[in-house]
Amino acid sequence: MRQTLAEFFRPHNQKLEEYLGMKFNWDE
Repeated sequence: MRQTLAEFFRPHNQKLEEYLGMKFNWDE
């Protein structure tokens, strides 16, 4: 079940990382 959740959220997490990277890019 844990692996299934990881597979399910993988695309969402990738987009979230891209969003956060763009949103907080100014912090660098």
